[in-house]
Amino acid sequence: MADQYKEEIKAALQNSDLAQAAEMAQKYLDKSYNVRVNIGITGESGSGKSTLVNALRGIKNRTEGAAKTGVKETTTERTEYPHPKNDNIRIWDLPGIGTVKFTADEYIKKMEFETYDSFIIVSSDRFRENDAKLAKEIQKMNKKFYFVRSKIDQNITSEKEEDPNFNEEDYLKLIRDDCSKELQKMGFESPRVFLVSGLHLYDFKDLWKTLEAELGIIMADHFEEEFKTAIDNGDLSTAAEKTQEYLNKLNNVPVNIAITGEGGSGKSTLVNALRGIKNGTEGAAPTDVVETTTEPKEYKHPQNDNIRIWDLPGIGTTTFTAEKYIKMMEFEKYDFFIIVSSDRFRENDAKLAKEIQTMNKKFYFVRSKIDNNIRDAKDDHPNVNEDKVLESIKNNCTEGNMFTLNLAHILFKLILLTDFYAELQKLGCESPKVFLVSGKKLHLYKSEDLWKTLEADLPKLQRDALLLALPNISLDVIQQKKETLGSIIIWLTVASVAGATAPVPGLSGCVDLGMIVGFTIHCATSLGLTPELLQKLSDVSDVPLQDLKAELKSPLAGVKITSALVLQVLTRSAAYIAATTVEEGARFVPVIGTVVAMSLSGATTYAALKYILNTLAEDTQRVFIKALGLNTLV
Repeated sequence: MADQYKEEIKAALQNSDLAQAAEMAQKYLDKSYNVRVNIGITGESGSGKSTLVNALRGIKNRTEGAAKTGVKETTTERTEYPHPKNDNIRIWDLPGIGTVKFTADEYIKKMEFETYDSFIIVSSDRFRENDAKLAKEIQKMNKKFYFVRSKIDQNITSEKEEDPNFNEEDYLKLIRDDCSKELQKMGFESPRVFLVSGLHLYDFKDLWKTLEAELGIIMADHFEEEFKTAIDNGDLSTAAEKTQEYLNKLNNVPVNIAITGEGGSGKSTLVNALRGIKNGTEGAAPTDVVETTTEPKEYKHPQNDNIRIWDLPGIGTTTFTAEKYIKMMEFEKYDFFIIVSSDRFRENDAKLAKEIQTMNKKFYFVRSKIDNNIRDAKDDHPNVNEDKVLESIKNNCTEGNMFTLNLAHILFKLILLTDFYAELQKLGCESPKVFLVSGKKLHLYKSEDLWKTLEADLPKLQRDALLLALPNISLDVIQQKKETLGSIIIWLTVASVAGATAPVPGLSGCVDLGMIVGFTIHCATSLGLTPELLQKLSDVSDVPLQDLKAELKSPLAGVKITSALVLQVLTRSAAYIAATTVEEGARFVPVIGTVVAMSLSGATTYAALKYILNTLAEDTQRVFIKALGLNTLV
């Protein structure tokens, strides 16, 4: 919350001016909801674009505010339609490319394609060459797009009249397969096709779920809209129900990460590092073995069963092309890809990246075993500057951007090993994203840059799930974990108000003790402070467990968390929690309203959860610094 809003709300509450507090809360809400999502709908004239625009907005054709249907399309201008439930979601009805006299490139400029977040290409029969041209141009812009086959109800009606034994499910599958084959012939490896009708749902729910998952904000707004309505109506039961829906979604979002690269590149070590597991320990991916398998190997994240990291055989170890490799490895099921190399990126890596790109999936190049390069450079020249070596490794072959080390032979070694950007650009990968990583020393060499990129690229729920399972590779990541866990407190507080029955000595309001215990366990696990995770950290860092535990101040860290322990901690800390309840309540109002924030249980619960999170996060930072002090893996 902006400081001015916080101070004004706090002042209003202290003066018992609830009307003023509510007014300031509404101003804050209005300001914070101004995140825009723009979806472009295109297709040939008469394909049912406008009907789809109305369906996405939950509006019937020919009703007030609906996009016009059933008329000949003559305009060459785009038309904007706001979503009735969220004015920041804008759906744009674009003229079909076949109705205007310019190329796909010109069409993109004319329709200002850079302003849209995603596109839906609609066809009422077969997808045409113009649709394919348009999709390829969108693909070049690295934008999301989906194919929609419309007017399915009309096809089904016609088929039923001709065939009394008509099977609707078989017929829908036939249409999907036919559309996919057409698009594959046009050069799309795994096209996503949705069957939609203005009168029946068919794949409409799947289309909407895809938009929610890949644009993220739509789903969040959907929950917040219903949540806010319930709060405005004083309906805490419904608000708690919506909160539980959101938390269930957050706790069950799947993330599938594919790791590929040639044998010996350090793929398995990276798989283990991302899971916070030391090589050679129980459950670790095997390393230092000859790769012979042609099957992807799945590894679940130990802290979140919904996060799956897949160790794929290197394309260089198989006898099929990049195209066949993608089919065999089932690339459509992965959310993003990491392509690993321990020296140079090969032609096969570039081919693979290009194929992934045609599927509109995210991929990243990781240069592994950086610790080996640094060690070799230091052996040759003890006074070598590590930061300069890293900068050279990352940039030394971009023209005009090469620094000079004191000894020419060190520079020569680095050039031979690490001209990534130039090599990848020569292989046809424009602006490749390259990250320097050591699986054995994940906290070094700016590995957090990889996380920051994933953070920007992934939908919100996947991003949060992955962040909380990520090893503590930097103080920035720990801070982000704290902020993400803090955002959950709002939802938990609302859900707990109805169940707040446990009195805490020294506090004015009751709390939902079971919920607080669950949140405490979630924080300790996400921040790496359970007894098991501290032991793992000791194993991989070679820092004695007792030395790590010596950094802990919170009685909730490094122990088994029980209801009795949490109640004891809250009782001991009652004076501090009570003192912060008013201030935390002031912060709370703009998000969930006066009804919950002004209840003693709501304000008390919110302050208690914030206290628990803050103390555990401080312990995490101290433990991280202790382990890092020995320059070891975190």
